[in-house]
Amino acid sequence: MTQLDPEPDICNTDYDTLALIDGELFVFKNKYVWKFKNQMSNINNPFHIYDIWRFPVNETLSNINAVYQNKEKKTIFFVGNKYYSFDGSYLEEGYPKLLSNLGLPNELERIDAAFIWGHNNSTYLYSGVLYWVFNEDEKKVEIYYPRDMTEWAGIGYHIKAALAYKNGKTYFFKNNYFYEFNDKRMQVAHLRPKKTALRWFKCPKRSPH
Repeated sequence: MTQLDPEPDICNTDYDTLALIDGELFVFKNKYVWKFKNQMSNINNPFHIYDIWRFPVNETLSNINAVYQNKEKKTIFFVGNKYYSFDGSYLEEGYPKLLSNLGLPNELERIDAAFIWGHNNSTYLYSGVLYWVFNEDEKKVEIYYPRDMTEWAGIGYHIKAALAYKNGKTYFFKNNYFYEFNDKRMQVAHLRPKKTALRWFKCPKRSPH
């Protein structure tokens, strides 16, 4: 039995990553995950990640770096320098694989965020100050990448997650804040980041001390 970390408080934490899977929002922290059917849903208790996805029993996960659902409806998890492909709850044969198998640099230590951008239906991978476009058909990153994150004006470096949400808008997450992104102007829609817990999870606004 995997030893459980203390259950986190979604209203008082940063988040490892967020992802949209089968129309539901998943929020990850350590070995826990919350599921939301709708934005700004009431908070529910988190699940343990092993209760939903059957990771190899001989691998101990401290946290998930990035997650997205690809065009084949497989859920891709990025953990350190490896990635896992799940069909539903079950790990596909031959996984995990190294990031270098995707055409990424051998020395790359992790992927920070991954999503399919609604603006052009292409898959984007982010790490630190760089990002790549991933070709889902060829299963390799495009040849003219990586590029600097400054092309996503106002987002900054070292993001935690990116979502093309059901409302047609793009959101970038960093620690416990988020930005809405204007796809046409290629810049943030608001200069100041907003609190994720307040906007997405109906958490109470904390009084200043």
